[in-house]
Amino acid sequence: MDPRRYIERANDLLDEGRYEGAAAGFNAAAHGWLMRVYDLDSETGSIYTSPQNFGLFADYSLAAILCYRLVESKRVPFLREQVQSIVKEFQQFEIPHSNLWYPAHQGLCDEILGDVVIYSGESGAIEHYDAAFKIYENTENHLGWQSEFEFDFLIQPPVSLADQVGVELTQRKREEVTRTDLCSRISWKKEYLSEIIRDTLAQGEIKRGIF
Repeated sequence: MDPRRYIERANDLLDEGRYEGAAAGFNAAAHGWLMRVYDLDSETGSIYTSPQNFGLFADYSLAAILCYRLVESKRVPFLREQVQSIVKEFQQFEIPHSNLWYPAHQGLCDEILGDVVIYSGESGAIEHYDAAFKIYENTENHLGWQSEFEFDFLIQPPVSLADQVGVELTQRKREEVTRTDLCSRISWKKEYLSEIIRDTLAQGEIKRGIF
């Protein structure tokens, strides 16, 4: 099935407050995007996934984790470990060997690992965010990278959740975090993302279209 069908169904279930079903839908969409092969290397036989599809995988995996947490599902640690394993595999085996990927994507993977920890309610995100920050510090053209789909997917949902729960974000900071400064978005996540996720869980709701 087209992953977009799973996303549509998951959002329908969000409207109904059926978060376990929504989680399953988002998880199915995540793996659907991941399995969409972008390129086959005829020399090595390696199969590569596009950065955009990888970003979609990460985005909907985080959505699934958060939905499962809303219903206190025991699936959370299993899904967390699965996503972490896949991201680390990409860091080690795919990014260094495919011309689809660039050093900035190593930072994106570290950022995703930090997000996974926070969405899952665990500790240890700071080391991942610090690793991402270090890579982003040495990355040129932040505006260009922020506009790439895989980078955009990882910042828009947290900002929308911040709006939902009332965590203030000035227009200037919103512009920095979402468009012009990769380092600023890491600093913002380090300061606010745990609070945003905590408040979302306390509110007991994820609105349609955030993911």
